[in-house]
Amino acid sequence: MRDAVASGQVERLYVHAPDRLARRYAHQALLIDELRRSGVDPEPPHRRHGRG
Repeated sequence: MRDAVASGQVERLYVHAPDRLARRYAHQALLIDELRRSGVDPEPPHRRHGRG
C-alpha cells in the first residue's frame, strides 16, 4: 500500500479502524503522516467525498 501511495496510484483511502493500520500508535501516526504527505488523507468509509 505504501508503494502504491508513493507512486500516486491511490487517491483516497477509506479506513474502518485506524488502530489497525499498525500495531503501535507511534507507527500508526508515522504512516498517517506519510499518507498525508503523499496527498492521501485517510478517512472513515461513512465520510464520502463532498459530504462531511
